[in-house]
Amino acid sequence: MNHYEPGRGIGQHIDTIEGFEGPVVSISLMSDIVINFKKEGEEELALHLPAKCFFLIDGPSRYEWTHGISYKRNGRKSDFIDGIEVMR
Repeated sequence: MNHYEPGRGIGQHIDTIEGFEGPVVSISLMSDIVINFKKEGEEELALHLPAKCFFLIDGPSRYEWTHGISYKRNGRKSDFIDGIEVMR
């Protein structure tokens, strides 16, 4: 379990296979968030996760794409979702 204060995030990564076998599950409990998926040679994908949303990554999204939550050194307090600013 990880708790991210508003404005915090996590850099692009693939969860270690040794530490986390199989699918990875996440739940956004307190607020909406945007998770970014990146793969070399592919367009970056931004996925909006509403509060209380469950998501699972497995297969190519788990092993071939990196994922992360954008942040700024001094904190990122909002994301743009469909052109609308949404507070974290």
